[in-house]
Amino acid sequence: MLMFKKMKAINFDQLACAPILTEASEAMMPFLSGDIRNPLSLHIFGEGPKKAIEKARNNVALLIGSQPEEIIFASCGKVEEDIAPGYEIWEVV
Repeated sequence: MLMFKKMKAINFDQLACAPILTEASEAMMPFLSGDIRNPLSLHIFGEGPKKAIEKARNNVALLIGSQPEEIIFASCGKVEEDIAPGYEIWEVV
């Protein structure tokens, strides 16, 4: 008779719902709640989010030894596929 040991389940299907680090969630929360503003806006209301994105871009660049203008934040896989030709893509695991 075969005996099977019960194993911990691991979810490999995290396409659009992967968990994020607590630190990342806390850093994003001011921009996900309350008065949401567009960082691409040319008026004063877009300045705060734009500065936050620039700071994040600088931090990532320092972390991986690159230039801030080389860092592109994308919202989904499709965006990444569209911008990938000609770029070296790094996946942080």
